[in-house]
Formats: sequence, C-alpha cells, structure tokens
Amino acid sequence: MFLRFDVLLCLALAFPSAHGQESAPFRLTPDLLRVPLHEEGEARELWAQGDGYKLQVGERVVFHPRLAALAPWSWQTLGARVGERELGLDEKVVRSHEAWRVELARGAFREIYELAPSSVEQSFLFEELPERSGPLIVRGRVTSALHAAPREAAHGALEFVDEHGELGVRYGAAFAIDANGCTWPMTTRFDGEVLELELAAAHVADARLPLLVDPVLSGGIVAQPNGDLFDLDVVSSTRGSGRSLLVTFSYRWTYASDTDVFAYACESDFSNPVQVVARIDTTYNDLAACGAAVPSVNRWITAWERRWSTSSGATQRTVQLEFHDFGSTTLNGGVSWGIGSYFGPYEQKFSPRLGGCSPDGSSDQALLVYGTDRANGATDLAALRLDARNRTLASSAVPIASTAAIPGGVQRFDAAVNETGASGGSGWLVAYEEGFAVSNGSNLLGALFDTQGQRLAETTLVPRPAGGGAFDVRVAGADGVFAMTYFWSDGSNGIELRAQRIDWPAAQPAPSLAPARTLTTDTSESTWLVVGDLAFDRRTGSHWCASWSRSQRAGFPVPTRITSNRYALLGASCAPVETGVLPSSDEGITSALSFDRWQRRFACAVHTLLASGSELVEGGFVTYDAAAQSVAYGNACGAASIASELPYAGNGRFAVHLSGASNANLAFFQIAALGGALALDPFGAPGCTYLLDPNLVLVSLGASVAQGRASIALPLPDDPAFRGDFHVQWFPLVAAANALGLQATRALLVRVR
Repeated sequence: MFLRFDVLLCLALAFPSAHGQESAPFRLTPDLLRVPLHEEGEARELWAQGDGYKLQVGERVVFHPRLAALAPWSWQTLGARVGERELGLDEKVVRSHEAWRVELARGAFREIYELAPSSVEQSFLFEELPERSGPLIVRGRVTSALHAAPREAAHGALEFVDEHGELGVRYGAAFAIDANGCTWPMTTRFDGEVLELELAAAHVADARLPLLVDPVLSGGIVAQPNGDLFDLDVVSSTRGSGRSLLVTFSYRWTYASDTDVFAYACESDFSNPVQVVARIDTTYNDLAACGAAVPSVNRWITAWERRWSTSSGATQRTVQLEFHDFGSTTLNGGVSWGIGSYFGPYEQKFSPRLGGCSPDGSSDQALLVYGTDRANGATDLAALRLDARNRTLASSAVPIASTAAIPGGVQRFDAAVNETGASGGSGWLVAYEEGFAVSNGSNLLGALFDTQGQRLAETTLVPRPAGGGAFDVRVAGADGVFAMTYFWSDGSNGIELRAQRIDWPAAQPAPSLAPARTLTTDTSESTWLVVGDLAFDRRTGSHWCASWSRSQRAGFPVPTRITSNRYALLGASCAPVETGVLPSSDEGITSALSFDRWQRRFACAVHTLLASGSELVEGGFVTYDAAAQSVAYGNACGAASIASELPYAGNGRFAVHLSGASNANLAFFQIAALGGALALDPFGAPGCTYLLDPNLVLVSLGASVAQGRASIALPLPDDPAFRGDFHVQWFPLVAAANALGLQATRALLVRVR
C-alpha cells in the first residue's frame, strides 16, 4: 500500500519550484552605526559615535578620529580669564547629558559638546563675567600623538596630522556669539601643548550675556570610512508582534585598531531597527557578537568576547553577557555580566556561542559555550547555563569534553550550538572542532547537554579525513532532531560543504547519523567558500535552511571579488529540495539565518559589500512556496473533520489527521490521484459523499481511533523531492450512523510544493 504511494510520488506531475524570497525595508545604513551618548565601563565615562569619530567624556574629553584611531585627541580645560582675572573653576564638575549633547558645569562657565554626524561642536557658555576690562581667554591642554605646528594667535583652524602628514583632527576656527546674535571671530594660539582661544577686549565689553565661545572638532574626513563587518547573527523571538528579530554583529573600521559590537531589535520584517547594544569603548576590542532568545520571559541575551592588552603585552579576554527585555529600547539598558579572565594568542578562536530555548515550553534557560585556556594554556571549550528569568549565571561552567585539552596536544575550538533548545527533556547539541593543532586539520565532535546545562554524552561526529579535516561547523535542530553543516576536505580534491542529519534524543547515549549530503564544492584556487548559517523549522520538524557564499577574484590576483550568498532548503534527510540566491542589493559576503515561527519563513540577514566599498547588513527572507497547502472541499456527514501537516516538499513528518470521530473505534483512509463527488445515499449512507475518484485510488489504509482521533503518517521524500497533487479523505466506521455503517469527512486536495 505504501509502495503505491511511493509510485505516486515518483510519477505524479512534478511542479517547478516557486520558492520565494521577499525583500525587506531594512538596510543597515551609516546612521544606524551612530551611537548616542551613554555610560560605559567601571569609570562610567560617556561614549558616543558619529560617522567618522568617537567621543569619550571623562576626566578629559577625548575625540577619536576614525582615520587615526591609534592617535586620539584629548582636551583638558585648564581655565578661563578676563584680562588678568581668573574665573574660578569648581573642583567638582557636574555632568549632564542628552542623546547628542553633554554639558559640563564648571562653575564660572559651562563646557558643552554637541554631536553632529561628522563633527563635534565644542562650546563654552559664560552667563556672567565679573570683569569686562580685558580679553576673554579660554585655555585647554591638548594631548595626542597627532601634532600641529605651534603658532601665534590667529583666527583660523588648527590641523593635527599624523607622522605621514595625513589629517587626523581639525580644530575649527572659533567664534563668539552673544545674546543679541552678534558674532565675532576669536584667535587661536597653540604652543604645542596648550591651546588658547581669545576674544578681543572690545568685544567682551560690548557683548550682551550670555556669551558663547564656539569652535568645531571634526575628523580627517566627513564621509563615513569603510569598515569590516563580521560575526553576523540573527535570532527570532518567535513572537507574533513587536520587535521579534535581533541582529548582532561586530564592526571594525578601516585603519582602526578597536572592534565594536552592536545589536538591533527589529520588527519581523527587519523594519524599525532600534539599537539595544553598542559597545564602543576603545579600551577594549569587543567582537564575536551573537544572540539568543528566551521567549518564556520575553528576554534577549547578547554575548561577545572582550579583549585587551595588559601592561606586559599579553592578550586578556572575558566573555561579556547582556540580558535585555524584548520590549526595551534603552541602549545598553540590560543586566551585564563578565565571565572568566583568561589569556591566549590574539588569533586564537575563543568566540562565544549562545543557544536559547524553545518558544513551545516554559523554560527560561539558555546555554553559553565559550573558549577557555583551562588555566594551562591549552585551547579548550566550556558550557555555562544561563538563567534568563533572573538574569544571572545559573550554574558553574562545565567542560565541553570529559578529557582536558593538552598544551601542544589536543585543542578544542570553534563551537556551534542549536538556536532553540531546552524543550522538555531535550537540551542543546554542541558541535566543535578538535585537533592536535589548529592548522593540522580537525575532527568534529559533539556533546549533548540537558536543560540544566549538564553534559549527557559526547561522541565523534565526523572523523578527520587523512590529509584534511572537517571545520566551520553549524548546528540547528530541537527535541533530539538536529542537522549540521560543515566543510570537509581530504586535502586533495578541494573543499565540500556537507549537510548531515543527527538524531540524538536525550535518553540515547550516542547519536544516529544519516549519510552526509554534499551541498556544493570548491576545487579552484581562485575561488573560496565561506560558511553562512543553518536554521531549523520547528513547525515541520523536518526542514533546515543552510547558507554559504562563494567568492572569486576577477583578474586574479587583482582583489576584485564577485560574491554571492546562496541557500539550500533541506528536507528530512538533509537532501536539498530547493536552492537559490539570498536576496541582497549587491555582493553578498556572508549571511545569518533564523526561523520565524509565526511568519512561517526563514529570516536572513545578509552582509553586503556595495560597489562603493561600503559594507552593510540587509534583511530578507527565504519562504516556502505559498501554493503548498491542503485545501478542504466537499461536505462531511457526521462531526468528524480532516486536517494535515504542512505539505512542503521533504516534510518527513507529513501526516493526515482525523478528529471529532468520537463514536468510532476504527476508520479507513484513502489517497487518490483525483477528486470526485459520488453520493453515497444509494449505498445506505444518506447525506454522505465519496469525494475521491474511485478509479484512481492509490492507497487504502485502516487506523485505530482513540478519543475521536487518528493519524496516518505520509513522509514526503526529499531525495528526489516530490512536488505534486493528491487527494485524501477519512471514513470513520460508526455502525449506528446509517445502513452502510460509516461517516465521511470532507476531502483534502494536498498540494505538495
């Protein structure tokens, strides 16, 4: 009987795919990288970011031009005087700020900084002048590796350049403006350390208070410099409304030494992005950003790695966490944690990864996987359970493996974890690389963790091939059903991107691995593959979306890249049932994926390189064919009804269900190639209709009915993928219903796409 159904799948009319991608209004443009004034660090200094600079306000005011990030320009106010009379400065400065304006009340005057996209306007506001018999002079100490030639008093800008003569900071010509709007030029004097702004005595005498002294700071360029965007991630909260997507990434500006992390909460179509995390303190390199959702408590978690150099030159690291509410739009307004403090080579891969929890349950837990040196210098991995409800660490760290890494020997790195775990007794699957050394090829290993963050079992998922290795693994799945994608090479025939299904229930000591599927290969020396992401459709429990990019040098070795982001929609056995190009406006570099349960689509964030050289993030979607549906037709006799799972090609959990058959213990079920409309009145079942073509019945099955329900599983194959139509109907057996002893549901036209 099932054989005939298989024949149907093979011989029925195959429909070409209409698998869709939708464009979205979201583009990460330069204005979204602007960061308003906010407090950061233990010193609670103010930080902000424009298109070409950062501003730091603490004991000094520091202007960090993007093109000279290694040479910040700092200002320390020394005082002000009129003639020979010093205007007193309060010992304690009172600081107040809004999003783009900070004010420092110094007693005799107020020092104000107003931030524009490409410049900072510095001003000094004098509401009272006890003495008017002389020039007004404002003094400040400038400290910077950038230098400007000393000069006598003159009206005009000062330009601070680096050792190559490139402009780093332009301190604009100063003007004074009084309450009547009268504007007078001021002179600027600089001796190589102290800068003086002077307003002539005649103008001081004539000025109507308050009086404003107003120079402008700007960087070497006005336009936003190109940068380097990486570590892109997107997470869906699986909510039906509100800002249900979180986009995270790291950003390093060209010529700059520091790296920042950002997180944006967006609507389900990537619109209305709000900056919820921006860590821009130049003291640290913040990178490897990632996110997770914990829907039961309406909370995001963002994690990243923080690096800085110690006085001895060693690289020190921590993992930073921030818990923030779905509905919050306050920048850096969550509860933050720092985890660990360890050392290691700067290039070593310690990137944190987060696994959230299922939207279907009540779990409030998440899992953090991160790199550590285990205090012995060896590269290793650890897992830590997070309590999102109480916004704290829920347990002590657990080593990812039962055996310790060995310096110069076994090393573990580059972990991946499924996005939605913690459902029932099933937790998270962590896959990672293990090798003798990072450059010598790796095995892929897996560790299964329960909902309490405890390691249940571990195994080798992909043994290292001789002369090659398996690397860049991604994992997605839930409830014991997982898949992974990874690069595989034996060192001789290029690189393959493979996909492989993993069945690993919590009670099973070892997983069952399906055969690996090759999604794409790269055998050319002038091209290269970059892994993207992998996301799981929890609704069908049978589909994954994998992404990757392929780049090529045009006119090799000229470094002009032609890049495309591609995707494959994978069925139950991880065979591709659909492939295509992810939506982006220009050259796609890499991508991140997350399944949006409510919108029934895969949200994709695409890292795009524009022809101008600028980089941005675009939002889009990979969708199922809208024509894939089960359409009910005809009339039922009796209270029983019919429904099905989603008829997507490759749905290994496709089934047709009977419900409401409360008076039946048995029912039979039929599949036909076409529908019909045969009245059953003459056969003793008045009001019932046989809605299938009796000459094209392909399958007849019986099923037991319990509590009015029954189901027939009809897995839809993915290799080869079936696309076509068929018709189904249920017939509950109810002796008292009529002379024929049965009832009939409506029929379904099942359109598999």
